[in-house]
Amino acid sequence: MSILSIKDNIVNLIDEVNIIVDDGGALCNVDSVSYIQLIVALEDAFDIEFPDELLNIAGLKKVDDFATVVQNLREADFTKREAASAEEKENLHEDSKAAVHG
Repeated sequence: MSILSIKDNIVNLIDEVNIIVDDGGALCNVDSVSYIQLIVALEDAFDIEFPDELLNIAGLKKVDDFATVVQNLREADFTKREAASAEEKENLHEDSKAAVHG
């Protein structure tokens, strides 16, 4: 998914939680409840989990900030899944060798 389509999805989710975005992409009228609602919506929509250090309302203030974080979290999760898959394949290979040479 490109950064532009990520941004489009984020803008839609921002609108769904009734946060206003100004012309510069900054989020306006954000309170702690709407911020957490947005984080939860982003986690659900993109199948990601925001780390605790990003749950601070002062940390992310613009659509671009959220888009960058979402893209980075998706890439990190993809890399983690690839590594886990490679490890599983290696374990299966080792198990097969052990069974054959048993």
